[in-house]
Amino acid sequence: MKSKKKRALVITLGVILALMLVCTIGFQVFFRLPQPSYSGTMQVDGLNAPVEVRTDEHGIPHIFAQSNEDLFFAQGYITTRERMFQMDLTRLAGRGELSTLFGDRMIATDKYFKTLGFYPAAEAEYANLSPATKAAVDSYTSGVNAYLDTVKFLPAEYTILGGKPQA
Repeated sequence: MKSKKKRALVITLGVILALMLVCTIGFQVFFRLPQPSYSGTMQVDGLNAPVEVRTDEHGIPHIFAQSNEDLFFAQGYITTRERMFQMDLTRLAGRGELSTLFGDRMIATDKYFKTLGFYPAAEAEYANLSPATKAAVDSYTSGVNAYLDTVKFLPAEYTILGGKPQA
């Protein structure tokens, strides 16, 4: 009788250890795959000249570009790399479209934000920008979309919520 109990205990402990190992590996893969690389060289379509991005010991990127267009493009790319979900959440809130990510429980909030009219106000304001400012905004947006077009692993928030960012 003791050997059967001992065997059951060994099997139970083995199963628990195996589950812990699988969960640990799964956790690491799930949360570490979306992490960007902070070293090396990469080619990004949309730049007119080489751009250098140095990330300091505090994780702050410093961008060196030969033109404002490339600088703002790289800023959009890097910001999206670091803050994609936060940016998308802000965009959805401003448009009154949080329910597309969070479901029906956000409809009242979406109606409120649509009533405030942030998105139409932003579109109207864009039309009034100076040509230089429009060029900066357009370059930044192109950098955001370039990252969205090339990203291989979305942040974990999208997997959890079952959504994806829109370009």
